[in-house]
Amino acid sequence: MKTISTKLPASKVQSEVARYLDLQLQAMASVKNASRVADEAGFPQRNLLSMIRSGQTKLPFERIDGLAKALEINKSHLFRLALKEYQPAIEALLAETGRQVISQHEQQLLTAWRDATDDSDPSIEQFQADIETLGKRACALAREVGRSQVRGNG
Repeated sequence: MKTISTKLPASKVQSEVARYLDLQLQAMASVKNASRVADEAGFPQRNLLSMIRSGQTKLPFERIDGLAKALEINKSHLFRLALKEYQPAIEALLAETGRQVISQHEQQLLTAWRDATDDSDPSIEQFQADIETLGKRACALAREVGRSQVRGNG
Protein backbone atom coordinates (compact mmCIF):
# COMPACT_ATOMS: atom_id res chain seq x y z
CA MET A 1 0.00 0.00 0.00
CA LYS A 2 1.30 3.44 -0.96
CA THR A 3 1.79 5.89 1.92
CA ILE A 4 0.67 9.44 1.26
CA SER A 5 2.52 12.17 3.12
CA THR A 6 0.37 14.84 4.72
CA LYS A 7 3.36 17.18 5.08
CA LEU A 8 3.68 20.00 2.62
CA PRO A 9 6.99 20.31 0.77
CA ALA A 10 9.26 23.06 2.11
CA SER A 11 8.38 25.25 -0.89
CA LYS A 12 4.65 24.85 -0.12
CA VAL A 13 4.71 25.52 3.62
CA GLN A 14 1.51 27.31 4.54
CA SER A 15 1.72 30.84 5.78
CA GLU A 16 0.13 31.76 9.12
CA VAL A 17 -2.83 33.36 7.35
CA ALA A 18 -3.30 30.36 5.05
CA ARG A 19 -3.03 27.91 7.95
CA TYR A 20 -5.50 29.91 10.06
CA LEU A 21 -8.03 30.15 7.22
CA ASP A 22 -7.60 26.47 6.40
CA LEU A 23 -8.40 25.53 10.01
CA GLN A 24 -11.40 27.87 10.09
CA LEU A 25 -12.75 26.44 6.83
CA GLN A 26 -12.30 22.90 8.14
CA ALA A 27 -14.17 23.80 11.34
CA MET A 28 -16.96 25.40 9.32
CA ALA A 29 -17.18 22.56 6.74
CA SER A 30 -20.28 20.96 8.26
CA VAL A 31 -22.14 24.28 8.08
CA LYS A 32 -20.94 25.77 4.78
CA ASN A 33 -18.45 24.86 2.09
CA ALA A 34 -15.59 27.00 0.79
CA SER A 35 -17.60 28.12 -2.28
CA ARG A 36 -20.36 29.47 -0.07
CA VAL A 37 -17.82 31.21 2.19
CA ALA A 38 -16.19 32.79 -0.88
CA ASP A 39 -19.60 34.01 -2.11
CA GLU A 40 -20.55 35.41 1.31
CA ALA A 41 -17.14 37.09 1.61
CA GLY A 42 -17.68 38.86 -1.70
CA PHE A 43 -14.79 37.26 -3.56
CA PRO A 44 -15.06 38.03 -7.28
CA GLN A 45 -13.85 34.50 -8.08
CA ARG A 46 -14.45 31.49 -5.84
CA ASN A 47 -11.03 30.00 -6.58
CA LEU A 48 -9.37 33.02 -4.93
CA LEU A 49 -10.23 31.58 -1.51
CA SER A 50 -8.64 28.25 -2.46
CA MET A 51 -5.53 30.09 -3.66
CA ILE A 52 -5.30 32.00 -0.36
CA ARG A 53 -5.92 28.83 1.62
CA SER A 54 -3.11 27.02 -0.21
CA GLY A 55 -0.74 29.96 0.11
CA GLN A 56 -0.59 30.66 -3.63
CA THR A 57 -1.77 34.22 -3.14
CA LYS A 58 -2.20 36.68 -0.28
CA LEU A 59 -5.49 37.61 1.30
CA PRO A 60 -6.42 41.08 -0.02
CA PHE A 61 -6.83 43.44 2.92
CA GLU A 62 -10.11 44.73 1.46
CA ARG A 63 -11.57 41.19 1.75
CA ILE A 64 -10.77 40.72 5.45
CA ASP A 65 -14.08 42.14 6.72
CA GLY A 66 -16.24 40.03 4.41
CA LEU A 67 -14.22 36.87 5.00
CA ALA A 68 -14.32 37.34 8.76
CA LYS A 69 -18.11 37.70 8.62
CA ALA A 70 -18.51 34.66 6.35
CA LEU A 71 -16.31 32.53 8.63
CA GLU A 72 -17.79 34.04 11.81
CA ILE A 73 -14.33 34.95 13.13
CA ASN A 74 -12.85 38.09 14.64
CA LYS A 75 -11.81 40.48 11.87
CA SER A 76 -9.23 42.23 14.07
CA HIS A 77 -7.47 38.93 14.67
CA LEU A 78 -7.44 38.09 10.95
CA PHE A 79 -6.26 41.62 10.13
CA ARG A 80 -3.43 41.36 12.67
CA LEU A 81 -2.29 38.02 11.22
CA ALA A 82 -2.34 39.43 7.68
CA LEU A 83 -0.60 42.65 8.70
CA LYS A 84 2.13 40.77 10.57
CA GLU A 85 2.73 38.43 7.64
CA TYR A 86 2.30 40.71 4.63
CA GLN A 87 3.38 44.08 6.03
CA PRO A 88 5.72 43.40 8.97
CA ALA A 89 7.24 46.89 8.85
CA ILE A 90 3.83 48.52 9.26
CA GLU A 91 2.89 46.05 11.99
CA ALA A 92 6.17 46.83 13.80
CA LEU A 93 5.60 50.57 13.44
CA LEU A 94 2.11 50.27 14.90
CA ALA A 95 3.42 48.16 17.77
CA GLU A 96 6.26 50.62 18.39
CA THR A 97 3.82 53.53 18.61
CA GLY A 98 1.50 51.61 20.92
CA ARG A 99 -1.20 51.25 18.29
CA GLN A 100 -1.52 47.50 18.04
CA VAL A 101 -4.47 45.78 16.43
CA ILE A 102 -6.14 43.65 19.09
CA SER A 103 -9.02 41.22 18.93
CA GLN A 104 -12.18 41.35 21.01
CA HIS A 105 -10.82 38.53 23.22
CA GLU A 106 -7.55 40.38 23.77
CA GLN A 107 -9.55 43.49 24.70
CA GLN A 108 -11.53 41.41 27.20
CA LEU A 109 -8.28 40.11 28.67
CA LEU A 110 -6.91 43.64 29.01
CA THR A 111 -10.12 44.81 30.65
CA ALA A 112 -10.04 41.86 33.08
CA TRP A 113 -6.39 42.61 33.93
CA ARG A 114 -7.14 46.30 34.57
CA ASP A 115 -10.14 45.41 36.73
CA ALA A 116 -8.16 42.80 38.69
CA THR A 117 -5.26 45.18 39.29
CA ASP A 118 -7.45 48.19 40.06
CA ASP A 119 -5.87 49.77 36.97
CA SER A 120 -2.56 50.14 38.82
CA ASP A 121 -0.35 48.93 35.91
CA PRO A 122 1.74 46.43 37.91
CA SER A 123 4.68 44.58 36.38
CA ILE A 124 3.82 41.10 35.12
CA GLU A 125 7.34 39.67 35.55
CA GLN A 126 6.50 37.57 38.58
CA PHE A 127 3.32 36.27 36.87
CA GLN A 128 4.70 35.81 33.35
CA ALA A 129 5.01 32.01 33.56
CA ASP A 130 1.49 31.69 34.98
CA ILE A 131 0.09 33.93 32.25
CA GLU A 132 1.85 31.90 29.53
CA THR A 133 0.54 28.65 31.04
CA LEU A 134 -2.98 30.06 31.16
CA GLY A 135 -2.69 31.16 27.51
CA LYS A 136 -1.54 27.69 26.43
CA ARG A 137 -4.42 26.09 28.35
CA ALA A 138 -6.90 28.47 26.69
CA CYS A 139 -5.54 27.55 23.22
CA ALA A 140 -5.70 23.83 23.96
CA LEU A 141 -9.28 24.16 25.19
CA ALA A 142 -10.27 26.18 22.10
CA ARG A 143 -8.74 23.52 19.82
CA GLU A 144 -10.59 20.76 21.70
CA VAL A 145 -13.89 22.63 21.50
CA GLY A 146 -13.27 23.17 17.77
CA ARG A 147 -12.60 19.47 17.23
CA SER A 148 -15.77 18.49 19.08
CA GLN A 149 -17.80 20.96 17.00
CA VAL A 150 -16.34 19.56 13.78
CA ARG A 151 -17.27 16.05 14.99
CA GLY A 152 -20.79 17.32 15.66
CA ASN A 153 -20.53 17.12 19.43
CA GLY A 154 -20.70 20.88 20.02
